[in-house]
Amino acid sequence: MKKLFCIVSILLVMAMLPVAAFAQTQEERNHTETLQQATDVFEVTDDGREMRIVTVLDEGTEYEPIERIVTQAGTAFDSYFYSNSPIEWIRISYHDREGNAQQGWIVANAEAITGINMSGFDNTSNEEYNGYDLGFVLCEALSLRENPDAASKIIQTMTYGTYCTVIEENGSWYNVTYRDENLRYSGWVRKEYVLVNPDYFVPDGETPVYAMPSGSSKRVGLINSEARYPIIGEMNGFLVISLRGASGFVAKP
Repeated sequence: MKKLFCIVSILLVMAMLPVAAFAQTQEERNHTETLQQATDVFEVTDDGREMRIVTVLDEGTEYEPIERIVTQAGTAFDSYFYSNSPIEWIRISYHDREGNAQQGWIVANAEAITGINMSGFDNTSNEEYNGYDLGFVLCEALSLRENPDAASKIIQTMTYGTYCTVIEENGSWYNVTYRDENLRYSGWVRKEYVLVNPDYFVPDGETPVYAMPSGSSKRVGLINSEARYPIIGEMNGFLVISLRGASGFVAKP
C-alpha cells in the first residue's frame, strides 16, 4: 500500500504553514509549560506525507507552545487514529538532551486516542505512522459491504465526497474505514467509484467546464474559487475534474 496523503490532509497543512504563522510576541514566547508524562514528539516530512516520531520527552520537560491544531474527524490525518473525538496537536519548542533548541508536534489530548497504527520504518528504534491511502468517493451513493462481494450485506451508504482510508485491495474492491457523525465504519467498496490520493483543481475565479477537452466544445458548468475539485485525469492540455457524480474538462493552468 502506498504512503498516504492527500492534499486535503491536515499533515500537508502542517508541512506548508508559513513560518510567519508561528510568529509570537516575546511575552508569549516566555510562556513555558511542563509535560505531565513522557511524550512522543513528531516531525512532518518535507513533502507533508508522513509524521515520524523523532524523540520522546521525559516527564517534567519544559516546553513552549507555538501553535495548536485540532484535526477534523474524517480527514486523512485523523484516520491514523482510533478515536471518538478530534485529536489536538501542539507545535512546541523544546531543548533536546544535548541542549539544542528543537521544534516538533505533540498530542495534547492523548487520552482520546484508543489506538494508533504504528510500524518500524528502519533498523533503529524510531517509528513512523503507517501511510494508508486516502480515498475520495466519486458517486452519489456507494455501498459499504461486509465482504468484497456484490451480494454481501450493506453496512452503510457512502455519499459523494466522503473521505475514507484505504486499508487494502482485493481484486475489484477496497477495504476502507471512514467516519460518519463520530461513528467509525469499516468494510468493502468497489474500486472504480473511489479516487485514491487525489490532486485538486482550484479555480482562479470563474472557470468554464467543458464537455470535451476543447475550449470550443459545449460548456457543462461554471465553477469558482470557492471550492476545489478532485482531478480524475488529464487529456490534451485539459484536466478532467469530478463534478458531483459527473465529470468535465477545464483548461490546465
